Amino acid sequence: MHSGTKHGGVSAGAGRTTSFAKQETPLFRKGPNFDGGKVCLGKHSQTDDRGVFRNSQKFQAWRTFVIRSSIRRIVESTFTRAVAVLSSGQLLAAAVPIFAAPILGRTYTPAEYGPLGVYMAIGNILGVVGTLQFHHAIPLLDKEGDVHIIVDLVFSVTLIVACIAGCAALGIYFLAESSSAFSDIKLWSFLLPFTVLTVGQTALATLIAVRSNRFGSLARIPIYCSLITTSLSLLFGTLKFGAHGLFGGYALGQVFGYLFYRHLLNNMVGCRQKSTFRQRCAFAFRYRNFPFYTAPTELIGTFNMQAPVFAITTFQATDVLGAFGRARQLIGMPLSLFGGSMGQVFRQRAAEDRLTKGDCRSLYVRTGLTLAAAGFIPFVVLIVFASDIFRIILGPNWESAGHVVRILAPAFYLQLICSPISSVFYVMECQRDDFILSIIGLVIITLSMIVGAYLTVTAQGVLYSFAVGTCIVYLIYIVRGFQISKSAV
Repeated sequence: MHSGTKHGGVSAGAGRTTSFAKQETPLFRKGPNFDGGKVCLGKHSQTDDRGVFRNSQKFQAWRTFVIRSSIRRIVESTFTRAVAVLSSGQLLAAAVPIFAAPILGRTYTPAEYGPLGVYMAIGNILGVVGTLQFHHAIPLLDKEGDVHIIVDLVFSVTLIVACIAGCAALGIYFLAESSSAFSDIKLWSFLLPFTVLTVGQTALATLIAVRSNRFGSLARIPIYCSLITTSLSLLFGTLKFGAHGLFGGYALGQVFGYLFYRHLLNNMVGCRQKSTFRQRCAFAFRYRNFPFYTAPTELIGTFNMQAPVFAITTFQATDVLGAFGRARQLIGMPLSLFGGSMGQVFRQRAAEDRLTKGDCRSLYVRTGLTLAAAGFIPFVVLIVFASDIFRIILGPNWESAGHVVRILAPAFYLQLICSPISSVFYVMECQRDDFILSIIGLVIITLSMIVGAYLTVTAQGVLYSFAVGTCIVYLIYIVRGFQISKSAV
């Protein structure tokens, strides 16, 4: 026993050792049926110079019981089960194109993946502002009627942004006449409004499903969409459609995704009373931090991630652009899916911790350390063997994608850690901090890419500088998230 502590009514004062001889004092009141359900320190027990009971068989049995009980609590916790269900669905969805990669790699060339990468970059940027991030208010609501108001608000905002995306598609179509960088996507750009609608509805349905504990339904939909997209891409590639085959598979996958998520959303909130315009305006004002801070933050963050696509496009290096896009799809997409599924559950549990405990520091640290430990060895393997892996699996044309993965591996590793726990900014309502950090990140990544392009004048130089800047930004986010997880400061 440490000096100055009391246990079982017996005090161990400073400078002396308490003896338990001739007295049986319960050390633990409950346990696994040892001496009538408790472990006792009797005259035959062994103690060290501090009086700590360590060596008896009863204590060893109790320690085993505690370890097994802790493991059982972890396995049986709702947080762990939710993460397991969502992660399994997301990882299976990511595994489909990975397993099909050897065939796709020999059906399409890196240059044919380039135009799709440009379209997806534009679609991701527009999709971020599709809901103005109002859907992040869903975990913070305590009344089901309030959820219905947010649903109507998000639908209204998404329709407006989709119309803006249509105007952007017209701009891309006419810009393609004078720029070869967009010539391959000028017709497909008219799908951008539908992409915005799909992304908005997906975000809305996902958070409502997490709130309703519909983890099974939420885990199955990405698998279906991945199977459809991959199968159609293989079919169109066999028919020699080239880059348009990739676009066709991607577009039809989005169509089915829209229908699946729409069905899920209707099952959860389909029979609801329509909100009034006044109610939507009131909620828009109440959660104004999301469009004022979170939406610009997410927009800047997404632009940071897509910046290499536009930078590489300026070098007219379609093969490097295709290799970059394919590398991010095979490595970055599983990370994003896993991080997204874990982040959804983390956000809900962190919100509950804040309501009950006032902070979510322990959950933040525990989740971050778990992710860091889980991802360390796989990323070391990627840094060492990525080029060989891509050459063997995808074919000799794709060795360049392996080089891209080796360059980006540290950034991927930090993304795995940072992405799920970064939602702490939403939970603690520190959107202003998130917005400021996003501006800092934009400056860091932009400057690093400019320096890399100036010093090397190559697309590879842009990728190296992008990786360095991204790692710095992720580290800043992790540190600041730790600070605010205790209290919004």
